[in-house]
Amino acid sequence: MDLEPLLEDALRVRVSAGVDLESLQRLTWNARGSEAPDRGSLVGAWRSAGDAHEGVFDLSSSLAWRLAGRVQAMRFAQGIGSLASAEVLPSLPPLEVAPAGESPIAFEPRTRGDDWIFSRPPGTRTGGVFVLAVLDLSDLSSREFPFEETDAGLCALGPARHVAGRPGPFAWVLDYRIDGHAVARARGRRD
Repeated sequence: MDLEPLLEDALRVRVSAGVDLESLQRLTWNARGSEAPDRGSLVGAWRSAGDAHEGVFDLSSSLAWRLAGRVQAMRFAQGIGSLASAEVLPSLPPLEVAPAGESPIAFEPRTRGDDWIFSRPPGTRTGGVFVLAVLDLSDLSSREFPFEETDAGLCALGPARHVAGRPGPFAWVLDYRIDGHAVARARGRRD
C-alpha cells in the first residue's frame, strides 16, 4: 500500500451482516518512516447494505490523515480478515446516485423564500441527517444550515436569506451524516 493522503478522501469497506462491527469502528494508519505503530486514527459510520454492512470513513475530515505523509498501512483493531471488500476513494461517495434504471437526481437547490429545497436522494430515509454548509468565497465566511422534511423535499432553513445582499460567489456542500460522520456528499456553486 502506498497512499497519498492529499489525494485520497474516503475509505469504503463492506463486511457480511454477521460480523461484529464494534472492533471495526476505528480505522488506524501509519505513514512511511513512522516509528509509531498507529500514527493516526478515525471513526467511521456503518449502515446496513442488504446482506452486508457498509462502512464509510471520511478521511478528508482528519488533519492527521492530511499531514501523515505517504500512508503504507491501514488497519482495524480486529484486523482486515473480516472485510469482504475495501476501496480507497478520491472523494466521499456522491449523493447523486439514482435507483437502478432511473436518471440521476439533480442536487442544484431550488429557492423558496428564505430557504433552499433539495430533492431527497434515494437510500437516505433513515439513520442519518443532512447538513448544508455555505461558504462565501469573497470573505471565506461559512455557515451551516439545519434541515426540515417538507412535501417539496429537503428544506435547508435560511441560506437564501443569508446569501442575499452578500457579494459572493458561494460554494455549498451538502453532507449526509450518520452518527455525526459524513458518508456521502454533494457540492455546488452559486454566483
